[in-house]
Amino acid sequence: MKIITIENNIGHCDSTYFTFRPDTAMLRNNDNFYLPHFSNDIVCGCGIIVRISRIVKHIESRFAPRCYDAIGVGVAFVARDVKAQLIGEGKPCEAAYSFDHSFAISPDWIEPENFGKQKISLAIDSITKQGFTTADFVKDIDTIVAEASKLTTLKTGDYLFIALPQTIECRQGEKVEAFADEVQMLNFWIK
Repeated sequence: MKIITIENNIGHCDSTYFTFRPDTAMLRNNDNFYLPHFSNDIVCGCGIIVRISRIVKHIESRFAPRCYDAIGVGVAFVARDVKAQLIGEGKPCEAAYSFDHSFAISPDWIEPENFGKQKISLAIDSITKQGFTTADFVKDIDTIVAEASKLTTLKTGDYLFIALPQTIECRQGEKVEAFADEVQMLNFWIK
């Protein structure tokens, strides 16, 4: 099982790229997120999760709807200071975003046929900090699934996380909530 993050896909960005997180990065069931000891600059960003339901390799976008069975909302955490240091040293950046529990997954899912042009938002301490609609995507979900399947074989249980390009600073004691329209999908604390 793997988590593939698709970045630079919303708004004016046209150079989509993919990053990978291990399954140990998952933060489930609205558990608290504990700030890691190795970073003093953690940021987060919201996006949608596509749950893959069958093995997919080099599929065309018109067949992609057969390959996923649910859409969720996620929040990804990144150690921005670690990422900057690694980039400065010319090293890969995985350590900045692949650490344990760095990817919060909504416990509830939406069936794809019920997932229309919804507003996705992220609130910190009840103040909305990020928001977008699924209509903001440069490429639709089917195209993203097709592109990811050309990069790597997708397997049942894999997640594609379609992320917003901007991030928000995180602080201890803050409450994080994510919504799909008015439905609360995530609700947890930063400790």
